[in-house]
Amino acid sequence: MSDFFSGSRHQIDVIAHRGGKGEAPEETLFAFANAKQLGVDVLEMDIRVTSDGELVLMHNPTVRATTNGWLPVRCYRLAELQKLDAAYKWNPDGLPEPPHRGEGIIVPTFRQVLEQFHDMRMNIEIKGWHPFDAKKIAKKFCDLLVEFEMTERVLIASFHSPVLRVIRREFPKVAISASTFEVIRFVVSSRWGTGDYRPNVAAIETSSKSIDRRLVETAKKHGLKLHAFTVNEVDDMKRLIALGVDGIITDFPTRLLELLSGRTPSSS
Repeated sequence: MSDFFSGSRHQIDVIAHRGGKGEAPEETLFAFANAKQLGVDVLEMDIRVTSDGELVLMHNPTVRATTNGWLPVRCYRLAELQKLDAAYKWNPDGLPEPPHRGEGIIVPTFRQVLEQFHDMRMNIEIKGWHPFDAKKIAKKFCDLLVEFEMTERVLIASFHSPVLRVIRREFPKVAISASTFEVIRFVVSSRWGTGDYRPNVAAIETSSKSIDRRLVETAKKHGLKLHAFTVNEVDDMKRLIALGVDGIITDFPTRLLELLSGRTPSSS
């Protein structure tokens, strides 16, 4: 099994969703630095590609949800994209002015993330790549993993099978998480079938609402890691910890870390 699943400092992996977007501007170096300082186990992120072929972090197809821009990521060259303010919209407390607007927080490249956080494990979803350039971009992604010695420290997901085929060919042992179809089939097999279905992956990542004792036991029977998303309420975290999941993906890693350390979470 990949080294991705070893070295957790906690009972379960604390996975900071988009860097912990409830506590810092999502998918930014600022957020990842905050999550690392908190002591999370894994940084979760999404990768898209610019018009000039650079790998950058952004969850949505367009930049309008988080920045002062509005076009699709694919319409920007990297230099243009990094002129945008990646903290422009982040304002969870509804303050008169977003707290980090104008501080120079940019949309980072994947290379910039690896340069600063190559000592962290990463849960990466590859998004929005067109079939005609999937192999080229996947190769660039793989080259970066090799350059920063990250091939054993990532868990990769993608809806784009050509991308995953390249990654599997380059790194046969890399940790891959199940596709949406595989997750649905696995849950159905566990809940209403024989529970014998096992996708050829290392991990199942699914909504916390679909996780029950039987699903946890089925995952363990097949040697699969089970991660729950996106879990922000303390009561839900407690239930999943008691069930024995392997990781929790959350926007609020501080809550989960406090819970795992035996402290009362400061908010819920």
